Amino acid sequence: MELTACNKRKSTNSITIYHQNIQSITNKSDELSKNLQMNHIRPHLIFLTEHHRKESEITKFSLDGYILASSFCRRESLGGGVCILISDNIIFQTIDLKQFCHEKTLEICAVKPPLKTIKLVFFFFFLAFIEPQQGT
Repeated sequence: MELTACNKRKSTNSITIYHQNIQSITNKSDELSKNLQMNHIRPHLIFLTEHHRKESEITKFSLDGYILASSFCRRESLGGGVCILISDNIIFQTIDLKQFCHEKTLEICAVKPPLKTIKLVFFFFFLAFIEPQQGT
């Protein structure tokens, strides 16, 4: 994937978001860091789908310059999961949406920056494609 160097955070009026379907985050923090550096981007938010971690494991994941802001992890089945990493110099509030999550169907997490001029919430979700049943 080719990314342009214009995402270097020159403007204070923009937000850069990076999304990656990580297909298991195990041993991939170095690869993710290198990908961001090679493409000269430093996103404000990083959204990762299919991190494949349990709650006790995702809290231990680290990426230099970022903190885990919000996540959803599957309890009953393997794989899946979503998380938001946020630049460590950004103030935010985590929004707990676990009551709305359903494994393998809807996996969601969210953060809200405390802005005075606008109300803004970043929702990140995985919504599974469910094939319609025949005859319906």
